[in-house]
Amino acid sequence: EVCVVAGWAMCENSDLAEAMSHLGRALEIKLKYLGRAHPEVGRILNLMGICCERSGDFEQGLQCFQQAIDIRKQKFGDQHEDVGRTLNKMGRILRKTRERPRALECYEEALEIGRKAFGEKHPEVGTVLHNMGDLFRDMGDKER
Repeated sequence: EVCVVAGWAMCENSDLAEAMSHLGRALEIKLKYLGRAHPEVGRILNLMGICCERSGDFEQGLQCFQQAIDIRKQKFGDQHEDVGRTLNKMGRILRKTRERPRALECYEEALEIGRKAFGEKHPEVGTVLHNMGDLFRDMGDKER
């Protein structure tokens, strides 16, 4: 857990290379002792995805987020709030890489999960709607 905390703190302070080193070590340990499908592995992959996004390594970030989603769906089900949160993050990267149809799919799924998990007026639902609005603006769709 020390590696996870240190890695996240470094990510928050923009020391992204060092953050990934610590998170990578934490991932190795968790994989060895808990196995590939453990929720802790998904949590670390999610954090690594965030660090990758911040560093501009979008391809690696997408891979980390997808692995985190797969683990979370397997362990918690397709409609779990953590699945929705990670889909929203994945949508952000896809928007940045101009993969707009895939970004919209992620946002739509995240929105559906968020509405079911939290209700229409929850801040996380608002965040997804905001991100979708940015995407529609990028696409020149001012109607939505």
